[in-house]
Amino acid sequence: MHPTATDWGPGYERRVIPNPDRNEPRLNRFLIKLGRALAANEKRRKLPDWTHMDQTMRLIVDGWCESINVDELQWPILCFLTTPALAKFLSLCAPPRWKAHQDERTLERKIMRLGLIRIPKGRIRHVHKKGDRIHFS
Repeated sequence: MHPTATDWGPGYERRVIPNPDRNEPRLNRFLIKLGRALAANEKRRKLPDWTHMDQTMRLIVDGWCESINVDELQWPILCFLTTPALAKFLSLCAPPRWKAHQDERTLERKIMRLGLIRIPKGRIRHVHKKGDRIHFS
């Protein structure tokens, strides 16, 4: 059955009236499939073991969206740092979590692989150390 002019209301929005005779069996089939998928363990991905993961990447994930304390120091929110600034910051930490000679593109690829997204505006581009304090600009 095709919609007629009476099926269209003000603003040309179609009035949808659910048909319980057709929708209930579909919903039941969907719920049965969902229950089977949730009960199946063989295709389920395992959660990462954070103790055997690269600890630098673990700290980046922890501090990506919120500020964290590492070695009794308050870290900034890492999504504001550009990749060169993040690499510099990680190399200035005690103990260093990134080596100065390592390529920054490797760090960027790891961040992209984790699916982390940066804040597009107001990024921190420069990191430097004066005395025992790290400054961001």
